[in-house]
Formats: sequence, structure tokens, C-alpha cells
Amino acid sequence: MKQLQKAQSAALAGTVRYLQHHTATAAQTLAELCQNAQQEQTRLQAARALLEQAARLTETVDFDRRLSELEELREDEP
Repeated sequence: MKQLQKAQSAALAGTVRYLQHHTATAAQTLAELCQNAQQEQTRLQAARALLEQAARLTETVDFDRRLSELEELREDEP
């Protein structure tokens, strides 16, 4: 069972690395669609996706910052 969990974790880590590597390209594609797509619906969907992802990223970065601050406070406790 542990071997299966390790294999699943490794596969997931590889997928995460792949997605992280291609994030900038995906964001660039959405930005280009926002500006250049001929159909208004396509531009709207791309804009909505960009805004949603920006909000999620902002929340994640904020959460990470706050968690780091809490961990530092805990380390400073006697």
C-alpha cells in the first residue's frame, strides 16, 4: 500500500511541475484571446478565466504569507 501511495505522490508531483511550467504560456494565451478573439463570447470567457485565476492566485499567495507569519510567531515562542 505504501508503494502505491509513493507512486501516486510522485505522479502528482510530476503533474504539478508540468502545470507550473506551462502556466505562463496559458496566461499569455488567455490574454491574447481577451485582446484578439473575434467573437465577443470568447473574449468574455478568456477575461473571466484570467480574473478568476488571478483572484485564486492572490488568495493563495496571501494565505501562504499569513501561514509563514504564524509559523514564525510560533518559532519565536519560548
